[in-house]
Amino acid sequence: ADYAGDVVDDKMPKEKIEAISMEYNFLLTSQLESQRAYFEKQIAQMRQERENLERIKQKAEQKAASSKEKLEKVQQELDFLKNINQSLVKNQEEFKQKLDQDAKDLQIQDLQEQLHL
Repeated sequence: ADYAGDVVDDKMPKEKIEAISMEYNFLLTSQLESQRAYFEKQIAQMRQERENLERIKQKAEQKAASSKEKLEKVQQELDFLKNINQSLVKNQEEFKQKLDQDAKDLQIQDLQEQLHL
């Protein structure tokens, strides 16, 4: 019997508890909505930043590939010019030796002609 009487007497505080509980739930929901909105904004900003960084990365990769191609072309040209230079130096040495030999041959010929006179 006391139990039933307690329920009737507690009716007013129960309504207050329900009101406080509803207000608490409203505040909690409001705070959670604010936090959700904040973090959604943060996520959107991070996605935008990631997209920007991906664009920058892609441009940098393209520039690196282009630079690599240019470097390879310059390296090929350098190798070609080195080969030409080596050939020219070799030809110059051969020509000098031939010129020296021709000069000696002319000297010998001159001396022989002088002896036969």
